[in-house]
Amino acid sequence: FFFSTRRLHTRLRRDWISDVCSSDLNLIDDYDLIHSYLVFQHIKPERGKEIIHNLLGTLKMGGVAVLHFPVTGARGKNRAMRTFFKNYVPFCYNFYNLFKRRGFFSSFMEMHSYDLVEIMQIIRNNGITNFFLENSVDNFGRLGVILYLQRPMVSRIGS
Repeated sequence: FFFSTRRLHTRLRRDWISDVCSSDLNLIDDYDLIHSYLVFQHIKPERGKEIIHNLLGTLKMGGVAVLHFPVTGARGKNRAMRTFFKNYVPFCYNFYNLFKRRGFFSSFMEMHSYDLVEIMQIIRNNGITNFFLENSVDNFGRLGVILYLQRPMVSRIGS
């Protein structure tokens, strides 16, 4: 019997994400405020960019969005090797949990970084020109940004 916790968590996470935050986002209303903090770092950038585009499309004229994105990965010695072993070697993540004094079967949490230039292009494509960017650093040394956006009172989509 071979059991891979990574496969199990990937399947559970994929099913949950497809139910909860489908990139279709059949949102039925426009919103005055959209807020996301420490969410996109757990969503693969390809899917996250679709979600961001759809969310910003629902922002009302004059509406505000506050979005957090990590823009660098984990730092430190042997980062690539640690990531490889945690992600692809069976049970390695489980033993890493024990090393970190967590339960053997504690959940695997994916961490992703985003390309800030691509995010800014999505923002521009949604007609948003007013924004403020704030630097943020998490407990693991990953650099991130918090974007404060406001849709103009007059639409400028495609300009």
